Amino acid sequence: MNCLQLLLLLVCTINEAYGRLQGYMPMVRLELDVFSGRTNPWVDVPLPFMMNMMNENPPRPMKKTVKELGYRGFILNNGQNTMTIPGGSSRQLEGRLMRFFNIPMNVRKHCNQQIFGKNSNNPIYTESVRSCQNPQSSTVFEASKWNANSAVQSGNNCYNYANDIITNTFAQPGKASGYNYPSISGANMQRGSELDGLAFVASPSQNCLPAPNRNLIALVIWPEVDYHFYRLDSDGYFSHKPGQTAARNVDNSGAMIRDPRVADRGPYTEFHCFMETSNNSVRIM
Repeated sequence: MNCLQLLLLLVCTINEAYGRLQGYMPMVRLELDVFSGRTNPWVDVPLPFMMNMMNENPPRPMKKTVKELGYRGFILNNGQNTMTIPGGSSRQLEGRLMRFFNIPMNVRKHCNQQIFGKNSNNPIYTESVRSCQNPQSSTVFEASKWNANSAVQSGNNCYNYANDIITNTFAQPGKASGYNYPSISGANMQRGSELDGLAFVASPSQNCLPAPNRNLIALVIWPEVDYHFYRLDSDGYFSHKPGQTAARNVDNSGAMIRDPRVADRGPYTEFHCFMETSNNSVRIM
């Protein structure tokens, strides 16, 4: 690594330690450097996750090339320092970073071809171009919207967060429609949610996510004890807000959530269903 990369990792390490003391997950912005006229796609990634990937697959120094149109690599920015991961500096790292982005298939194929060339047998390449349709979402992971104000953080739960509606009432499925669920079960939580305007969506397969007309969310159950919701954001990853705690985009093991069916959900062992919602077509309280 060069001096700038080492400096960024040092600042990231300090920020991570401070964030853990303050009770939140520090983030770094990851940008896919590919477009010329349009703004590049970007996503916020947990610092510990990014640091682990870079330690496992460190990018090597690269000489500047004349290839400036199309895929150029990645840009990291933690708000204080910026570093680049040039295309070709670490095939394994670049392939893993491509998984963060929910981008059109033709853009994904171009980037993967630049990273892997004709090495289509690479498992990272195979995973990156899988045939599942990418569901779209209008919600953006903005942790500060839910975490910066203590009243908002404590007064809104996973159901508020999944619907992207702040009520400060710790909203419950069906309450706005006068429904009081008789017990904690997937069927009862689904029924209350549907009365509020959400709708069930079927999954096309065990490996692919549904692609609904509205935003995709997932309902899971701690059997006979509690319920929890995840929501899909515009970056292609799920995020959630456990009760009165901070909104986050990692599971119980600190991993990004591509599919809540296979994420570490702690005691919420029952995956019940996917549903669709939008904050302008549902009513919760």
